[in-house]
Amino acid sequence: YDERLAALFSLPSDADTRVALNQLHALKYGVTRQKDRPVTVYELETYYNPLALRRLLPAKSVAALARERCPPLGICRMIAQEAYEVPYDKDLRWTSRERLELVKKINELRQCVGASERIAQTPVPLHYARHASRFLSLWCFLLPLALVDQLGLFTA
Repeated sequence: YDERLAALFSLPSDADTRVALNQLHALKYGVTRQKDRPVTVYELETYYNPLALRRLLPAKSVAALARERCPPLGICRMIAQEAYEVPYDKDLRWTSRERLELVKKINELRQCVGASERIAQTPVPLHYARHASRFLSLWCFLLPLALVDQLGLFTA
């Protein structure tokens, strides 16, 4: 269950959940976490969740999202379900055309989330990562030398 919660709050998948939380806890409070203490939704929320899902969603929805393989798609599914459940009224304040347009936008959002999930799950080749790291290190080292003429002593 801890890994599902970690996935819900976008904890990096290549990191061990407890190790990552220990490091974050040490950075935030200056001490490490207690080893026997379980990972809680509240604790993950303080580190990883700027939207505070626990306060915005009912407990049943948060638990359902914790079971999802892809929580953003689960949120899109919940939004679509809410749109479908809004009843029609006789004053036509919520027409079928508006409902279809909203569902169309939600489906577009799902497609964007799916595309970004595919990008996020694509592994970066090791050679590319090494060369990019070396290039950026060299660039950061040489940039002050290139700016000396324009900035003078401010580059030091």
